[in-house]
Amino acid sequence: MTREVLSPLVASRLAHEIRSPLGILSGTLSQLARDEGLSKASAQLLTLARRSCVRMERLSRRLDTFAADGPSDRSPVQLDVLGAWVERARNEAGRSGVEVEMSPLPALTIPGRSAAALEVATDEVVHNAVRHARARVEVRAEALEGTLRVTVSDDGRGMPPELVDTPPSVRADARGGLGLGLLVAHDFLTAAEGTLRILPDRVEIEVPDR
Repeated sequence: MTREVLSPLVASRLAHEIRSPLGILSGTLSQLARDEGLSKASAQLLTLARRSCVRMERLSRRLDTFAADGPSDRSPVQLDVLGAWVERARNEAGRSGVEVEMSPLPALTIPGRSAAALEVATDEVVHNAVRHARARVEVRAEALEGTLRVTVSDDGRGMPPELVDTPPSVRADARGGLGLGLLVAHDFLTAAEGTLRILPDRVEIEVPDR
């Protein structure tokens, strides 16, 4: 099946289109946050909205990065940083009742290009899993021959059939998303010679580990 290709030009235009309204929204939310008369429920909703803005700002920066040069050739990274990426995604999903379990991480140092792509993919996949889980998300990392595989699964309804083993694209789906974040993650991984595979009960991310 032919996939949508996120070209550098499209990525740059998308980043611009996101930033313009996002700046207005962020400013408005900051003003609302100064209101000391907000109810507890309103304050919680405001926190969730501001977290969503942070994620959109990060997506905009990633689109800019992709438009410029794809994943950066930063310094090699110890794999234990994966725990921090997973925790950030869990927090931003705003569902404190969902437990995220991580298997012990292999003692690996991965190339900077792989790490940059893995961070983008982990952020998107774990965030989606936490949003759609009933109560539990599992993250497992394993070292294969020349490859690091990170598997993310949850106890939710599972992936819609139309997304299984299909490259991500920008479209509405049964789980309520447009797929832009996964499309960006997929293209970052492709640029780093990695892969993103969507299966009925899990998502597999693979990147070169050397």
